[in-house]
Amino acid sequence: MRGLLLLCIGFLVFGTLFGQKPMIDTSVFGKWPFVYAEKISGDGRYVTYTIREPEGERQVFSANYSSWKKVFPRSAGADLLSNNRYAVFRTADDSLFLLRLGTEERRYIGRAAFRGLFRDHDMHEWMAYQELTGDKRFVIRETSTGKVQTESDVKTSLFNAASGVLLLLVQKEPGSSGEQSLYRWNLVTGEKRCIWRGVRSGKYIFDEDGKQNAFITDEQPGRTIWYYKKGMERAEKWVSDSAAGIDSNLRITTEPFINNGPIVFSRDGKSLFFQLMEQPGPQADASAVKVDVWNYKDTYLQEEQSARFLAPRKYTAVVSTQEKRVYRLLQQDEDFYVSVDLRYCNQYVMVTKHGGNADVWWQPNSRSCVYLESVRDNSRMLLKDNIPYTHEVYESLNFCLSPGEKYVVYYDPVENNYFSYDIVSGVTRNLTNGINVRWRDHNNPCTDPVAGAAEGIAGWLEKDKAVLIYDAFDIWQLDPSGIQPPLNITNGYGFSKHTRFRLIGDPGRQSLLAPNARLLLSAFDTVSKYSGFYSKYLQQSGNPSKLTMGPYKYSVPVRSSNADVWVVLRQSAVDAPNFYVTKDWKAFTVISEICPQLGYNWLTSELVTWALPDGRHEQGILYKPEDFDERKKYPLLIHYYEEHSEELYEFKNPEAIRDDINVPYFTSRGYLVFVPDIHYKPGSPGESVLNTVMSGVRYLCQYPWIDSMRMGLQGHSFGGWETNFLITHTHIFAAAAEGSGYADLISDYGALNAMGRTSQYYYEMSQGRIGSSFWQRPDLYINASPIFKADQVTTPLLMMHNKGDKIVPWTQGIEFFTALRRLGKKVWMLQYDRGAHFVEDRDAIDYTIRMTQFFDHFLKGHAAPRWMTEGILARRKGLDKGYELDNDERIP
Repeated sequence: MRGLLLLCIGFLVFGTLFGQKPMIDTSVFGKWPFVYAEKISGDGRYVTYTIREPEGERQVFSANYSSWKKVFPRSAGADLLSNNRYAVFRTADDSLFLLRLGTEERRYIGRAAFRGLFRDHDMHEWMAYQELTGDKRFVIRETSTGKVQTESDVKTSLFNAASGVLLLLVQKEPGSSGEQSLYRWNLVTGEKRCIWRGVRSGKYIFDEDGKQNAFITDEQPGRTIWYYKKGMERAEKWVSDSAAGIDSNLRITTEPFINNGPIVFSRDGKSLFFQLMEQPGPQADASAVKVDVWNYKDTYLQEEQSARFLAPRKYTAVVSTQEKRVYRLLQQDEDFYVSVDLRYCNQYVMVTKHGGNADVWWQPNSRSCVYLESVRDNSRMLLKDNIPYTHEVYESLNFCLSPGEKYVVYYDPVENNYFSYDIVSGVTRNLTNGINVRWRDHNNPCTDPVAGAAEGIAGWLEKDKAVLIYDAFDIWQLDPSGIQPPLNITNGYGFSKHTRFRLIGDPGRQSLLAPNARLLLSAFDTVSKYSGFYSKYLQQSGNPSKLTMGPYKYSVPVRSSNADVWVVLRQSAVDAPNFYVTKDWKAFTVISEICPQLGYNWLTSELVTWALPDGRHEQGILYKPEDFDERKKYPLLIHYYEEHSEELYEFKNPEAIRDDINVPYFTSRGYLVFVPDIHYKPGSPGESVLNTVMSGVRYLCQYPWIDSMRMGLQGHSFGGWETNFLITHTHIFAAAAEGSGYADLISDYGALNAMGRTSQYYYEMSQGRIGSSFWQRPDLYINASPIFKADQVTTPLLMMHNKGDKIVPWTQGIEFFTALRRLGKKVWMLQYDRGAHFVEDRDAIDYTIRMTQFFDHFLKGHAAPRWMTEGILARRKGLDKGYELDNDERIP
């Protein structure tokens, strides 16, 4: 705390002695320091973390209750040993050290590649590293005794904590043709066994308790999955490409699953999952006519077929570790429900079968279904059919298989209730009937009454006794058997205090809670925007207990393993993120000392609340420069995209602009930035934007320090459309910048996105918020299309649209630009060859400079740059930036 105070005082003294703090410029982009990778010792006495700076990384070790601190530059990471006495850290030049915590003692181990700390469930601990000198031995050092064991020529290692067993792949001869040996090394007993010899092996895995192994070899005539179980002499070939149960056009692949590698054991060890991939089909002759035939009867559009089906498809299969029987789990037009983690699928997986295409919201006879499939015998149970939409509702249904695999719990957006399906009896129960709460996303942007994900499942009690469910504010305990009534475990306190509670760590179905568990809850006040933590015992009635709340934003805290001590990252709009330690959530001790914002003219943030024309109230954030002087007048920039007021106490790093304006960059340069929340009325999204922004601006303009003649707009993507809409419906803004925004809903309605699908769903059911088809309500599409009112524009506009944009077609920008150009409006458009929907990182500083010059000219009266007054010839692209201010001060 003392170090941070001295550093902060130093910045303040510097500012006092040498005048006003400098404004942020492009030189700080990509160089802003920050802290991360926090770890706390088991006894809660020490913390280590990393500081990333332009010069490299520094590793910091700090005592939580004394002044001891050690800092090492050019760090490459650190770990705390379980004995609470030592830490191991690495430097960028691959030097490995042991540090005795709380002392000056530092022991050099050597130049080595660190392979990790291994801990078994009995708290034995080993440090593994590979020497980079001599014969490059692989070294295992027991941290409690210092005992060392070595092995040479190690290529790969894998450790299992449950068994204390290490897998080592040894290759004596370099090159892919050299023979490899795979060893199982029990670090507790010292026993080492060679379980396989051969060439070209990889993808090694353990089961959960470390008794079984599997891996893949890639030898002629094809790939093979090998299996080993403790007690066997050697690993055995179990599955080959030609095994029974594998179609002739499929082969074992080493490409990973979504959440796992290419092979994975179920948690109970009775199933081994692997991936199969289609072999390339017949190829057309080079001289053949290549023509796409679009047919109205096609299930998928030709472009979507190319995006979805040209690449070889993958299918999941399973082999029983008891019977060696192979089953293919996925068939044509099937996927796992959302993204399944196969480790937790002991008996079942959930499969979605696509009954139709992406246009099923208007093709009701082509709907989908969800099955529960047994991994033991391939049998299936239908969970839900006749699902009206594909992607969105699969997520909003929130199917969840209970940890004990007794129930499937899911949310039905049509019924607005949670249901449980009893796998043994086949009975479906409504668990939340009669509960009048909002189960779905608190800021769901869609007009579709059944789209948008529910807040979801928070966790499960042991033995599937209960499931914890989030509503918009509180947490509920539901009995999937339907015997016990629903219980609001936060007692409705969240709703009454407009505070959103969530479990720390959000364990989902992977972590089980004891019936008397003490829950640590994150809390967010949706009115004041304060954040903090509460606690609640599951079996205790009443309200949760407040631990701390304040004008901050917190990360997920990390608890010491053997003490009730926590380290947490805390920030606010004016305080850079730093690590704090707490025992009681009342007193916080700062551990890290990063405050780069004190060296610049930073910002302040304040919550603004004002009345909309219909009497409702809206909120937004007003950012001001740190040196704000209410006697002056300031230009105002308005930025928008859905809702941002929850970011009131979020620290924003200065960064080059790829899409949205960077708030600290512009406030430091003397701008005010206003970011309003926008809530939309279905069918009238443009009017919602106009009413919100205009009423918010009128409210702010009552203050004399707002220069109402120098106000600008900026938005990107959906916000880019909002910008286009605003400048076609009002004349009060002196400048506007939009990026990747659409201008013509009618032409975009039938355009294809990156997946080869039309944008019809986007406008009818999703963020576009029109709520009906073009043929049902053409007036709504016309009213929301800025292109039809391009002649009304009086605001100078800077556009950014790229040919590589697969979300908003580049032609949307071209349509609007050519219309404004034809009408004699002041408009410029930037097109970055490396850009797509966003500006590519390497071009972001250029975009930042041009946007700054644009707003500085129209909102501050600065001279215009030459790229605005003269333009840049196409043949000078990449040669002439045109940043120079026009010496003749010509008006662009």
